[in-house]
Amino acid sequence: MMKKIFFIFTALTLAQPVTASAQTMVQCMMARNQGMISPACNKILGLSTEPAKVPEDNGGLHLKQVINYKAPSNSVGQASILGLTLGMSLEDARKIMTAHCEGEPHQSNTFLTVVHKGVQVKTQFFPMQLGCLIKGDGLRVTFSPPVSGNVITKIERTVSYPADASPSFTGLKADLAEKYNIHLMKNDTQDIIYSLEDGSISERPEGSLLVPTRKNPDYAPTAQAYIFVNIRGVSGNPENVSYMEIFLEDTGAENRLNDEVIKQMNAFVDDKLSTNTVKATL
Repeated sequence: MMKKIFFIFTALTLAQPVTASAQTMVQCMMARNQGMISPACNKILGLSTEPAKVPEDNGGLHLKQVINYKAPSNSVGQASILGLTLGMSLEDARKIMTAHCEGEPHQSNTFLTVVHKGVQVKTQFFPMQLGCLIKGDGLRVTFSPPVSGNVITKIERTVSYPADASPSFTGLKADLAEKYNIHLMKNDTQDIIYSLEDGSISERPEGSLLVPTRKNPDYAPTAQAYIFVNIRGVSGNPENVSYMEIFLEDTGAENRLNDEVIKQMNAFVDDKLSTNTVKATL
């Protein structure tokens, strides 16, 4: 029987105060009863000043951590984007992003569902992404499911530059070569470096992004991770860059982690069915 796994995305909305002027005990208690409370009210009521980040209990399966994630040891696996790296913990990533985003990044939670032997089962909510967009600079990181803790498996950065304050292609090209060993041939182009199964790397200048998955016949057998860079020139001023995106992802690890998720969820169903004593009433 074919096994299916579905990703369901649910955004976590951080609480906001009913009114910024709520400063008395009564006002703060009223705000709290409405599920909305300010940092000032937290202090008045003696509550923690940290916003709640633990996803709610949805009655789903608690996945067990059984895999210790390890990023590839080559230049792809050890690369960083704004200090963020593959395998970094949720809390370490939050600290870095809070500084870059000039405030708390938005957190999205998710749960997974699978149908096995006709039985549908879901997992608990878990943190999936942190992200922000500030002054044309977008940053988003994706985390592993709980079978490997909550560590980064994908980093995405997209930046738009105004025409009157854009970097030169020559300078950006040199910086990318030095930091990522990316070799852009010209403006308005892209480059990809793949981390292969044997630990070596393979560069595809000006190639299309072929994300290494099982369905990809090109790099599916060997590619594990990749760095992808795409830039666009300023209209009428091709010597400068108007847009840049950089992706860093360990798809090989994501595939293995998803396999473990399915394994645990299927085992849960099998165990439940093994104790089933229901008999038809005739």
